[in-house]
Amino acid sequence: MDKRLSRLVDLYLDSYSQCGGINHIDGVNLPSKSAVGEMTLDLLELLFPGFRATRPLRSESLPEVTHERLASIELRMREEIGKSLEYRPAEGKVAGEIVMHFLEALVETRCVLQTDVEAALRGDPACVSNDEVIVAYPGLEAIAVYRDGSFALSRRCSPHSADDDRMGSFAHGN
Repeated sequence: MDKRLSRLVDLYLDSYSQCGGINHIDGVNLPSKSAVGEMTLDLLELLFPGFRATRPLRSESLPEVTHERLASIELRMREEIGKSLEYRPAEGKVAGEIVMHFLEALVETRCVLQTDVEAALRGDPACVSNDEVIVAYPGLEAIAVYRDGSFALSRRCSPHSADDDRMGSFAHGN
């Protein structure tokens, strides 16, 4: 290894010892911020089918696409919530049950989001369609993620409120 790079490695290792409060080394595996971010994007596609797709979504493929998306989200979400429960156990909470309750509650979120889209359309005289609101209003995605977390908490679908906060942080670009 190059001497300068070796020196940098040593400096970083020293900083890890000196500034230990911002390390997570030798602990349990925490939920992955990038995995939560990816799931959040997939949840938005579940809430607004066809708007984030790279190819047109056809009604004949909708059942299969929805099944695949839900199965993928359920598996990944169960894994990340499992990590959260391992880090901070919550009595009586099981990752698989939390995920299924959350995904069930998400169906109701779509109806509320429909009213949000309609309100944005009515409130903006320059806006011409629901499609424009969904595609061009980034605040709608933040509202959608907020509503996901809110529905989850109100139905006690979350192992810990911090997990919902993490989804919200992702939606706001943090």
